[in-house]
Amino acid sequence: DMNASEAWRGDASEVERPHQLGLARKDLAAKRLYDGRSAVHAAVVIPVLNQLAYTQACVKCLQADIAAGVRVVIVDNGSTDGTGDWLKTQRGLVVVSNETNRGCAPAWNQGVRAAADAEWIVILNNDVLLPAGWISALVNAAAREGLDVVSPAMRERDQNYPF
Repeated sequence: DMNASEAWRGDASEVERPHQLGLARKDLAAKRLYDGRSAVHAAVVIPVLNQLAYTQACVKCLQADIAAGVRVVIVDNGSTDGTGDWLKTQRGLVVVSNETNRGCAPAWNQGVRAAADAEWIVILNNDVLLPAGWISALVNAAAREGLDVVSPAMRERDQNYPF
């Protein structure tokens, strides 16, 4: 079992442009650890506005999590570049479609409402690529430390924070 800082010390090339990632636990009494095999009752909320290639890459890196039962909610803020059409072809996603751009924070709130029954909710931008084991490390670190909100260290190549 890796700790949270070990989970994010991977090769910086694995994470292209992480700008926003956070995890919050809804049920303060819940302390279940996640073993990477059984489903964690979690949801990932991703607001998007165009940037189809970023969205495709982000969803691709989440496929193992989707297969393990993690719900991925994508809020499309009125994309005009084919993102909406592509999202309609994807299995395993919950898609909320807005006709116009409502903004990032309202989209996060829409996604959180769509994931209201999840024990853990991850807020993620579509330009983030995550390594294998990321959600188990994040959830387990939060559970071990009794935290309700956590955020991992960000890896941005030459702008990385020193550990």
